[in-house]
Amino acid sequence: MPFLLSFLSGTVFFFIARYFPFCSIVLFLVSGVWLMRNNKGRWVFVIILGIVYALFRVPLADQPAQPWNKKMEISGKFLSKTGTSSSAPAMQNFIVEKAFDEETGLEIEAMENEKIRLRSDAEFNTDDTYDFFVETGKDRTRLNPGSGGRALLTAQLIEINGQEEANSAFGNFFGRHRASLHNYIMGRFSKDSADFISAVTVGEVHFDEGLKNAFNITGLAHILSISGTHFGLLSVVMFALFLFLVRRLPYNIFQRLTIYVSPQQVAAIVCLPLMVLYLGISGGSIPAIRSFVMISLFLLGLLIGRKGFWLNTVLLAAFVLVLWDPEVIMTLTFQLSFIAVFFIGFSVERKEEDEKIAEPKKNNALAEFIKSSLRLTLAATVGTAPLVAYHFHYLSLLSPLANLVVAPLIGFVVVPLALISSFSYLLTGNYIFGPLAGLATDCSLWLVRMMAKIPFADTKIHAFPLALVILSYAGFFCYLAWGRKKALLLTPFLPFLLYAIMSLFFPKELSVTFLDVGQGDSAVAELPDGKVLVVDTGRGGYEAANFLKYRGRRTVDALVITHSHPDHAGGLDYILKQFFVKEIWDNGRLEFPEELVLPETHRRLERGDIVEGKNYRIEVLHPYPEFYTLEENDFVDENNTSTVLRLNGKSRAFLFAGDVEDEAEEDLSHLGMLLRSDVLKVPHHGGRSSVHERFLLVNSIRQCEFTRQMRILHKTLRI
Repeated sequence: MPFLLSFLSGTVFFFIARYFPFCSIVLFLVSGVWLMRNNKGRWVFVIILGIVYALFRVPLADQPAQPWNKKMEISGKFLSKTGTSSSAPAMQNFIVEKAFDEETGLEIEAMENEKIRLRSDAEFNTDDTYDFFVETGKDRTRLNPGSGGRALLTAQLIEINGQEEANSAFGNFFGRHRASLHNYIMGRFSKDSADFISAVTVGEVHFDEGLKNAFNITGLAHILSISGTHFGLLSVVMFALFLFLVRRLPYNIFQRLTIYVSPQQVAAIVCLPLMVLYLGISGGSIPAIRSFVMISLFLLGLLIGRKGFWLNTVLLAAFVLVLWDPEVIMTLTFQLSFIAVFFIGFSVERKEEDEKIAEPKKNNALAEFIKSSLRLTLAATVGTAPLVAYHFHYLSLLSPLANLVVAPLIGFVVVPLALISSFSYLLTGNYIFGPLAGLATDCSLWLVRMMAKIPFADTKIHAFPLALVILSYAGFFCYLAWGRKKALLLTPFLPFLLYAIMSLFFPKELSVTFLDVGQGDSAVAELPDGKVLVVDTGRGGYEAANFLKYRGRRTVDALVITHSHPDHAGGLDYILKQFFVKEIWDNGRLEFPEELVLPETHRRLERGDIVEGKNYRIEVLHPYPEFYTLEENDFVDENNTSTVLRLNGKSRAFLFAGDVEDEAEEDLSHLGMLLRSDVLKVPHHGGRSSVHERFLLVNSIRQCEFTRQMRILHKTLRI
């Protein structure tokens, strides 16, 4: 175990040093000195070995591919279909092995192993290799906080140049039969049940957003994609079933069998082929392979009689995966899976220690099962909470209850029934437990939806520094390393507590974030009194929604639509569905679709309206009832009647000018001092004709005055 732990620590040091170089060096030196003083200096060299191994396997600076708006020839394989629509072509994930630029004929090396979402009306075998001629789409990467990095590349299939079938019988069997199984499931059950059963068997995940949100709120999102949960549950159920059957064998057969192997070893031997079969029909995704390795090593541990060394087994699984790909240690699925296993393992170990110390008591079997299940659920929930809060900006308060009630139903009923039926379908063509699997799935999904509707089922978490997550897990390590004293149990929570206390002492200032939404406009203003004002939504509303979730918001106090053009109002419906919007503001000239459910409070703004709050003031400068344009053009008229707001804070003023054009700018320019602001959101996204000289000059006066005042203050401070 020390070797595995030291090697993995070296790999972690390598990746952390990219973000925290000085802290990593200090931590490495402190760890080295501590090991040396405790006569464990040899493990320092193993840590260095882990660092060197990662250094040679992982490039120091990845050069991102820039394949946008290009025609290219690509070859590779499909992963799985991500969803279909009756009105749009299917989108399938394609992994590129080779790519060549159509214009130059040169190979695009940066595209190797890149994922593309390929748009096509046809369906393809996931095991064959294809040569395609494609045209890639626009770069839709959004550089917003909480956006998640570079957008996934999309492409339109133009021509199929060639197809090479899989050589192995293994690949042919799983590729073709997996597609057959998926088609059968989608035609056999209701939509939601079919989506869920397909996700946990063949790995095809394409749920509707409402169901996804319900699973997120209840803390059951980990069930939607094939991972350690499914392999672990299948191995537990199958192991228990085979152990039960072995022990019920005729006495003569049982006696002869147990001369060579124990009943547990027989059950483990029979479980291994089923794990391989499940890996094959699940599509062999990276999380599934990780889970398969971990469960297989655990079963192998049973075969060699090392059942009690659970920590060694987990570390060995991590070691194998890191040898295969060092970067796997930085993926969220890897971190969540192994952290959950660690906390569950330590919880079980602590329980066994307590039982040895305490006097034996006769407990009710059901009460003991519920107590154990709740203990394991709390251990996994608490262990993964810092990572979940950091990446997803929420904590599910219902997670322990949902995992206690729904997870056993799904894990011990739905998943086994679906998988046994799937194995039966592949081997005999008969889906034996179809009605039972459908009924159990319908009940499970109904429970998930009902629990998600419970008020305050989850808590939105404001974005916080990554250092808090690292310090929190360091606190858990201190608790485990120093005798698990109860006083140290508060250590992991101290960083978050201190951060929350410090946040209370800093006064809230007016903050405006102008979002990258492509060709469109959207901004989020966080007001000093804690309220949120969203000005326009962009075309889809996704960027504004992602940012609001990143900031831990579930409520929008006011949603302002400056005018009806889709680049400003296209995401209105999406925002209304995703958040509780208290009020909607517009210029009174907008016509909303009848099917759109608007908030009860609908303010129609005009020049002279003022909204005031603590340390801020919102002034409406345009339009007014008497304003009209001379141009007989509906598009220009809509732009010129855009709602113009001036948001004035304690020390800054922001002017939101919508898409006003010449006539509106000329009309606004007469407002003079009332128009001056520190920040101007220019009309038409900053194009050449976005703003005219007179309008810009009026707005620049205050900026000049502000700059002059800062220079005077700077001179005063120097004196």
